[in-house]
Amino acid sequence: MGLEAVELIIEIEEYFQVQISDLEFANIYTVGDLHICLVDRLKSEKQDKFTESDAQSIWQQVCRIVAYVACVEPEELSSETSFYKDLRF
Repeated sequence: MGLEAVELIIEIEEYFQVQISDLEFANIYTVGDLHICLVDRLKSEKQDKFTESDAQSIWQQVCRIVAYVACVEPEELSSETSFYKDLRF
């Protein structure tokens, strides 16, 4: 795992107040995978109070954090953006 990946995990964990294990992160290949992981985790915590608006807010923040760590613009990211192939993590 490269330095950018470690920095990304730290930023995501701090912002969303979650823990992502190395094993779990090893199965996250794209920005979309990370978004789904966080939505699933936060949805299980909020249960009935989770809305589509929450999912959209998570997507926007994930893009901001990934863009910051990868030194790209958030608009350059999509759910298919690969951490390894596209962002060179």
